[in-house]
Amino acid sequence: MNYWLKQSLEKQIPAEIIYQSKNGLISQRRIIVKRIEEDHVIACCLHKKQIRSFLLDSILSAGGVRRHNHPAS
Repeated sequence: MNYWLKQSLEKQIPAEIIYQSKNGLISQRRIIVKRIEEDHVIACCLHKKQIRSFLLDSILSAGGVRRHNHPAS
């Protein structure tokens, strides 16, 4: 299982995934994992603001979400 998906589940922090849908469309999503099952992940999609199911085989990559540090003005 991917490190970042586990981190999202354990710490309830966002992960960023690249996902390929059944019809071949590729999208980038920010998710918070709620449950990891044998062949899919149940997660809150932060863009759609809904709970979604993502097939593990269709997650092309996963990583942490970068935090932007803005210098004080």
